[in-house]
Amino acid sequence: MPPFYTVSSSEARSVYLIVNDQVNSIIYNLDKSKTVRVIPHKDGGVRTYIILPKKDMLS
Repeated sequence: MPPFYTVSSSEARSVYLIVNDQVNSIIYNLDKSKTVRVIPHKDGGVRTYIILPKKDMLS
């Protein structure tokens, strides 16, 4: 998993930077210069991964 990558939303007309560290994934809105969400990789017994969609899944 790369340490960070960008994702754009044509619906919201925003660009997001997703940063992965050891503990959390942080979603940062580059247009508004603010953190949108912090998602822990592990919460109790549940492990969460954020992955990029396949090219053919994008519309």
